[in-house]
Amino acid sequence: MAKIIFLIFISLYIFSSGQYESDIVEGTKTYNVVKGSTYNFIFKAIDNGTYVIIFPQHFQLLEATGEIHEDVNIDSGFYSLVYAQKFVKGDYIKLEYPKLTVIEKTSTMKIKIEKIDAYFKLKTISNPVIFTMAVNDCQKPIYIFTYNNQAESYSNYFTFYGKIHSGEFIGSYRTTEFNPDGSLNKDFKDLTVSSATALPRLIYLNIVKLQCTEPGLISIYMENDPFYSFTDEIGLMGYKSGITYRESFSNANLPTNAYIQVFNLIGSTSIDLTQIGGRKYNNDFYTKINLLSSYSTKTFDFPVQNLDSYTMILSIFNIGESTDKIATEKENILVLPNKRIIIPLKIITDKKHIKITSSIKGFYWEYQYSQTDDINYLPKIGYDSKNFQKGNVTFIDNPYKYKKLKTDYKMFISITHNNNEGVIFNYEYTNGNENENENNNGNDNGKNENYNSSSKAWIWIIIIIVIIIIAFIAWYFYRKKKMESISNINNQNFESLMTES
Repeated sequence: MAKIIFLIFISLYIFSSGQYESDIVEGTKTYNVVKGSTYNFIFKAIDNGTYVIIFPQHFQLLEATGEIHEDVNIDSGFYSLVYAQKFVKGDYIKLEYPKLTVIEKTSTMKIKIEKIDAYFKLKTISNPVIFTMAVNDCQKPIYIFTYNNQAESYSNYFTFYGKIHSGEFIGSYRTTEFNPDGSLNKDFKDLTVSSATALPRLIYLNIVKLQCTEPGLISIYMENDPFYSFTDEIGLMGYKSGITYRESFSNANLPTNAYIQVFNLIGSTSIDLTQIGGRKYNNDFYTKINLLSSYSTKTFDFPVQNLDSYTMILSIFNIGESTDKIATEKENILVLPNKRIIIPLKIITDKKHIKITSSIKGFYWEYQYSQTDDINYLPKIGYDSKNFQKGNVTFIDNPYKYKKLKTDYKMFISITHNNNEGVIFNYEYTNGNENENENNNGNDNGKNENYNSSSKAWIWIIIIIVIIIIAFIAWYFYRKKKMESISNINNQNFESLMTES
């Protein structure tokens, strides 16, 4: 019996330890954590509202219900220090903490939950941060989160820049480390959105707050010590002095064309491409260069000269012809897994939205811009820059509905998916109600609901298996005990008979 009790205790411990459940209410919550351990947290909404939850280290989101944020795709693995959502009573999230790090000592850990009427960009795992968004509601701020993974290093910090395509924006950034005992919205210093702003180096969680004074479209760039080089498919680099990039095309299928495009986000540069048949280019440019077969055995230098005290450039360096499909309005177009379609946006000013419909739930989209309408110059769509649509319908703001355009770029929408089969997409310009998108999201959680159901099913299967194992062990020891008892009775009867005889 002692062994049975021990086994039951161990089984119950395995399934009950390491999990915290809590209501989503404002305040600071304290939890005991043990060195080297991981924990599951479940947060349940008891009212309606937008809440932000901030942890001291990265977590992984495991499950979520309700109107999940566009930066979040659970199936692809969402890791962050911060989670925010417009919750409805009954919604819940489940996450595992910590991820990407370990608990170094047994201690207490604090998290912050704050109810705030705002929008959020959940980019704390991204480096660099690159995205373009439309902002219509100038009553609500937008909080952007990044983290310095080596906050003690003076050479490791983010520089913020915002390219305003239309509208007007103001911004600020937090100057002190976030304290879970305090408010999210404190110690902010104003910044000039379209200038370079060095964010604090010696704090772990950087927080930038933006707000429109006139609705419009804006691209955000946050660069952390040149992370991508000029010859990558997409590069974002800040310069205080010149630099020379060295590149080999030994892995390229030559001969082919290279499509190169550069935007001087801050300042101006001179880039020398003469070694591969180009020329010196100043400021913004795009060019097509033929890469010869003989280039496969050579190495080339690309000097980049900074013409100002500080510059930041966005570069696209595509080798080979684009295989992307160009979509036509109201046309059904088949897109295979991990392929993409491009919607070249027309200058239509009397339609508010572009409605995108997918035959299967779950796809990605993002705004892109270019100096030319040739899609060979567009950057490849990346996980960190694109938005996830969990349903099969979304309404995207038409960038040309805004007045006072500040850039004259060609605008595009890129769409892709990673479903296991081909998906048919369709789009159209419309003045339809964007709340259809919210209703679709709210009533149809797509893959995430399937994920939740599957996860719950597995939990019940495991519990049932454990119960069966415990029952089998209990039956085994019960049968063994009964056989021993019968054997003892038989032995006693035998001894009694022997005594009588």
